Amino acid sequence: MHDLQLNLLVTYNPFSIAPEAPVSEALAMFERMGFHHLPVVDRSGQLLGVLSDQDLFDNGRTAVGSVGNLVSREPITVDHSSTPLSALRKMLAHGVHSAPVVDNGQLVGLITSTDYLREFSYGSIAPGHERVSSFMTTPPDPIEISSSVEEALAAFDDGHHDYLPLVEGELTLAIISRRDAVKLARRRRTDPTLGLRNLFSKAPGVAPGERMSVAAAIMEQHHVLAIGVVNRMGRLLGIVTADTMLQAWFDQAVSVV
Repeated sequence: MHDLQLNLLVTYNPFSIAPEAPVSEALAMFERMGFHHLPVVDRSGQLLGVLSDQDLFDNGRTAVGSVGNLVSREPITVDHSSTPLSALRKMLAHGVHSAPVVDNGQLVGLITSTDYLREFSYGSIAPGHERVSSFMTTPPDPIEISSSVEEALAAFDDGHHDYLPLVEGELTLAIISRRDAVKLARRRRTDPTLGLRNLFSKAPGVAPGERMSVAAAIMEQHHVLAIGVVNRMGRLLGIVTADTMLQAWFDQAVSVV
């Protein structure tokens, strides 16, 4: 990571929204583009805050007024002169997967966990050569796809889980996140026909003997932050997450400083 430059990871000139924009406009952008975070800037490009999908889906279905009423005013940011290692340190420390990149308060870009996963997937980083089985965690009890969204949320909360396997009988369909389940529950306010099947992901599982770089490539390509680890029979053995992967990368980089 010490030879990597931040500008190779950053997405420059990202989508943003003005504080006076109506909540309905922000909601449409989140649903159409699949964003989790959206920088809020004034007319001069000064970063005012970050709007999250959690903000919108907690309030957006009934809220009126402007984005400025919902925005988080003290976002975690990365200075444009930072190193990739220091940027990753900040993101891991604060548990965020996206951070605006600023230059004297001006929004210049956005960096996300997916940007790091893409670099990880190239296989040139030491932890990327290691086997997935060394980093997977034991999967929690699965949730059946026929379950209600409310039952899924209860399972997340009761076990304090961030991710759960979604299954149909013996078949593991996907690893779903609590964040997506919460978002789905909010969307059901206007479309009660939606259910857990709408969270089905086509991201394939990964074999325990595969390299971590392969798992990173799957996550990056399918825009997910966790995937299942499965054996040849398709049986779920564990879960590997982006957080685990990026923490391993960070720890390895720090150890050679």
